[in-house]
Amino acid sequence: MRCRIEALAERLEEFVSEDGHDALVIAGDDRVGALVGAAVDLLEQRGSIDVSIPFFDGFQSTDAFAERVMAHLDALTEQAGLERTPRDAQRPSLERMLDALIAFARTVRARGDVRVAVWLCPAAIADVGAYLAVARALIDGARRCDPPLRIAAREPSDDGVLGSALRRAAIPSLTVALDMSTRAVRDALADDAADPAGDPAARAAALMSVAMADAVDGRAEDALAVLVTLAGVFESLGDASPRALTFVLVGNVLLALGRIAEARTCVSQGLALAVEARAFPVLVAGGMLAGLLSMRAGDPVDADVRFDVVARLAARLGSPQIVAEALLERGKALEARAMMREACDAWICAAEAARRAQLATQERSAWAAVARVYRDAGMSSELAPIERRLTLLDTAAHTSCSHEHAS
Repeated sequence: MRCRIEALAERLEEFVSEDGHDALVIAGDDRVGALVGAAVDLLEQRGSIDVSIPFFDGFQSTDAFAERVMAHLDALTEQAGLERTPRDAQRPSLERMLDALIAFARTVRARGDVRVAVWLCPAAIADVGAYLAVARALIDGARRCDPPLRIAAREPSDDGVLGSALRRAAIPSLTVALDMSTRAVRDALADDAADPAGDPAARAAALMSVAMADAVDGRAEDALAVLVTLAGVFESLGDASPRALTFVLVGNVLLALGRIAEARTCVSQGLALAVEARAFPVLVAGGMLAGLLSMRAGDPVDADVRFDVVARLAARLGSPQIVAEALLERGKALEARAMMREACDAWICAAEAARRAQLATQERSAWAAVARVYRDAGMSSELAPIERRLTLLDTAAHTSCSHEHAS
């Protein structure tokens, strides 16, 4: 995103420093405020903007917005050691805010060539009509101020209603369209990652984000290529723990591609690095994946060992949820080895761990597996208390669901 932020900062700096336009319209969805905020921060670091008045929260109403801006102005006034202009409490909040804003801009301007910019880019707009009225009032009020305030406002709809209104009123304005879609953000991060002059840690973070975006969007081959590059970056940094995680992530992608043998080799490399770095979270995640891969490869003996190790490690780390998940899978591996007594023991332990963690779904799965074995073996006396527990879990789930629908 660094390249996009710098490019946007240049556009914003041009708008703030030149007087040819009275407004900047920013087209984009609810996420544009994050990008604008980052660009504004960059300009402030450079000293390109003297005073910024940001509004990136959700827009609820005119009064709430006006009060928020006036509170920000009061803080800036106190910080600068300026005298606060009296306000008539009987006037509408929007008029009081405009008066306060213009008075503040004139006061700081009297101290020199100072630029004041308002960034109206709310994350969500509850009342579009009220928002449009506020944006127009800000722009009209700023034009009455000498020197003019710089007002940037987010376009509230795909129809371009704010930009159209400014054109009809013959108000000179610029428009910047910002694409914050997942693919656009992914491509921007890819640009950052591809910059060889970039900070290696920042490149690594960008590569990780790109890989995750590719994986979520089903572009497994693209994700794989990015993760291989990421492993090389971590190797150059000498970071064993994140490199181990990268190998595990590559294993996940290879699993999605059906390349089981390669995935097992890759995850084994990751686990070896995790042991070296004592990266216990990676050992847990990688161990679970290794066990699943072994099951897919028809190797339940190895899977049994993997899940057993994960369960023990998760217990030491105080994570009953992972204990339950690992023991559920271990029971399946033992069942595949025709070790039914041991499988039931694993599932009973999984049910107990799930109960402690209040994981009803996992607890039910574990007891259901035990009940199936007991039922097939004709163990009616052992089966009865398990069926009662399953009934209780089903009743609780039904009651919870009914409450959710009622609310």
